[in-house]
Amino acid sequence: MARTRTQHASTTTRIVRAVAVMCVAVSLSACASNRSSRSTMRGLSLFEDGRYGPARIELARTMSDDRRNRSYVLDRLRLLMAGLADGRPREVENIANELYDLLRVQGLNADRTTASVVFNEGVKIWKGEPFEQAQAYAYIAIQKAMLDDWGNARASASQSLFLLKDFGDNEKGDRKDGLDLVRDLNENDAALDTGYQPIETNFTLGYMLTGISAIALNRPDEARDNFAKAARFNPALQSVVDQLNDVRTNMVLVIDAGRGPAKRNFGPDGALARFVARTSSDNYPIGVQVSAGTAMQVPVAMDSNMLAADHTWNNLEDVRVAKSTIGQLMQTGGFIVATQAKDDEARLVGLGVAILGSMMRASASADTRYNELAPQRTYIVPLQLPQGNVDVTLSLPNLRESITLVGLQAHAEKHTQITGSRLSLRYIRLPDDRGYGAPSTTAVRYRNDVIDGAPDGSELPYILGGRDVRVPTLDVLRDYQAAGFLHDFSLVDLENLYRDEGITLRIDDLAGMQKAHILEGGDSLVPPLNGTAGAVYLFCTDHPPYKGRTSRVRDLQRQIADQRAAFESPHNGRTP
Repeated sequence: MARTRTQHASTTTRIVRAVAVMCVAVSLSACASNRSSRSTMRGLSLFEDGRYGPARIELARTMSDDRRNRSYVLDRLRLLMAGLADGRPREVENIANELYDLLRVQGLNADRTTASVVFNEGVKIWKGEPFEQAQAYAYIAIQKAMLDDWGNARASASQSLFLLKDFGDNEKGDRKDGLDLVRDLNENDAALDTGYQPIETNFTLGYMLTGISAIALNRPDEARDNFAKAARFNPALQSVVDQLNDVRTNMVLVIDAGRGPAKRNFGPDGALARFVARTSSDNYPIGVQVSAGTAMQVPVAMDSNMLAADHTWNNLEDVRVAKSTIGQLMQTGGFIVATQAKDDEARLVGLGVAILGSMMRASASADTRYNELAPQRTYIVPLQLPQGNVDVTLSLPNLRESITLVGLQAHAEKHTQITGSRLSLRYIRLPDDRGYGAPSTTAVRYRNDVIDGAPDGSELPYILGGRDVRVPTLDVLRDYQAAGFLHDFSLVDLENLYRDEGITLRIDDLAGMQKAHILEGGDSLVPPLNGTAGAVYLFCTDHPPYKGRTSRVRDLQRQIADQRAAFESPHNGRTP
């Protein structure tokens, strides 16, 4: 009898342990994504504040390295977008290439539609909602176009034009939503696989970017076909198309504004998800003012709210409804066993199953991770810029968003003659007025390599108390020496001064790493592209003085400060 009780206790202990392990496993799986989300919150907040440089660094730091993580692709899309907003297409080249390869895993379905989940070498890869995949291809194309890599820009833009799955309307005549598709699935297990019609995409941004790339590659017929499709889905774009076809157009701005839709739970146990607008849709044009005098109003090219609201652009892979149903059945069955069983062991088994079922139901809600950096709307602005530096002001009064691009430059005529391409492209993310906002002045505050201007203090490097952040060259050193400083320095001495401070001088030295500029408290001297928000924030905004990291720089800072003070003293007969 004692032995029987011992065996019973041993069995009970094993059951308790097994249930505990299962509960912990379910709990840990539910908590993992929360920790990941918390770790990226700072980067997302910095981006929404318009601080694209710090956002880029933070998002790179928290990016997942596990391909099984549902955020793996999403993390790279976020970093790509932050890099483009910061004017850093070269720094996110590797990210763009990896993202392209991930999106291309297993390519398209036989009917040229796309899947949100694929398996590659035994690893399940979440590629995102179809509209997020299309936008990702578009941003990769933009990254390539900013570097004049028009062939790859065209390839990526064309990949965004996959066919969509149209499941039609419900009995009320409205477009079907997630609940309608669940009902269809309950009636027919193959509804999601066979109950749709492949249709042509209405992704106007993809058509426009493909057409722009075709112009740059001297493919007029291809450009015309893609522009015609874009104008068919959005007739307001015809005026933009006409300007793009004008041979005098030499610059294209792709401008994002507003906050894209957020993904939220709904339905039984929150097992389904839908997108909810954060910035309302409207047809308000963007105002464009060129310093040379040209002013224009440009229509919206793409509305993310409209894409996210249509089931043709949403994923069909979410099986959490089934998981919720199984959890409910397990919970019900478990309580029946727990209350009706005649022995303690059976009751314990039933109670364990009931607890586990409850936990599964709690974790059954749909995964609501999405691309928080997506815009609500996108504009495409063709410009005919004169040679040299031009200031261009972009404004959306209804969203209270604006920025002046200082020192925007089209390609020089010699470059156009050599390459055969007349187009340059820049990506702009309009800053939200609720955050950091755009600089209040267009005056260049620091001498640099991408925007002309020599403010007071530019006779010295920033790291030595001046306002010059140009990459050291012989000409740069001679400027310092002509002003009376660093006479005993060679170019190698100046470069080593930066390197001893841990400061990267050139893009190749970054080796794919994301580094902040020294004006942002970082350790890189590599500038963003001209005519971007990153360049405006860095060079048209005052920053704190540089704090020397080595004794050599700190000693030089003190010596130069004394030298300047003596130079400006009224007793030496000189004026400042």
